[in-house]
Amino acid sequence: MKAAVRILVGTASFGLVVGAIYWFLSSEAAGTTLLVGLGIAPLILAVFAERDRRASGVDRVPLPEDLPDARPEDAAGEDVGSFPAESVWPIALAGASVLVVGGIVYGPALLVLGLLGGTVAVMGLMRESRG
Repeated sequence: MKAAVRILVGTASFGLVVGAIYWFLSSEAAGTTLLVGLGIAPLILAVFAERDRRASGVDRVPLPEDLPDARPEDAAGEDVGSFPAESVWPIALAGASVLVVGGIVYGPALLVLGLLGGTVAVMGLMRESRG
C-alpha cells in the first residue's frame, strides 16, 4: 500500500503545483479550481490509505506491490472479491441521468421521465445485488 500512497501523493503534488503556476500565469478562476481539485482529491485518498495502512498493521507483512523485487506471480491466488454479473441496470441508470440533466435544461417532462427511470433503475440494481 506504500506504492499506492506514493502515487497518490505524487498526483496531488502535480495538481497543486500546476494549479499554483496556472493561477499565477493566468489569474483564471475555473481552471485554477479544477487543477487544485486535481491536487486535493488524491491527497484525501492518500491520507485515508495511509491511515488505513497504519491501522491495519500492513507494515508487518508487506504487500507484493511494495517489494522492490516483486514479480507478478507473487500475488497469485490472492482473493480479489466478487464481481457482479452482466446487468442492464447501470446502462438504464446512465440513461435516466441523461434525461434528468436534459429535464433540468429543457423542461419538466424530461425531468419526470428521468426521475421515474432512475427510480426503476436503482430498484433494479438493489434487487440484483440481493440475489
